[in-house]
Amino acid sequence: MGNMAARGLGELFSWREHNWEVDFVVRTGKGLIAIEVKSGPQRDALPGMEALRRRFGRRASCWWVGTVLLSKNSSSVRLSIGWHMAESHLQ
Repeated sequence: MGNMAARGLGELFSWREHNWEVDFVVRTGKGLIAIEVKSGPQRDALPGMEALRRRFGRRASCWWVGTVLLSKNSSSVRLSIGWHMAESHLQ
């Protein structure tokens, strides 16, 4: 995201309104890309994303990113996972 902003492909910032916040927002010519980063795979409470979607409507594409730890025997692998949040998940 930082490289994208540095190359002039978008403006990178965080968003906060009242008590709601979104970790990263990229403003492009087509709208906003909102990204919330979580320390695990759960996506149960994302009030900042819901508030951002109410504020900007369909101009905001919302994503969340988390990690999941897979272990087999003594080995473990940490995978980054992400989901695009459809409008139905933000209501």
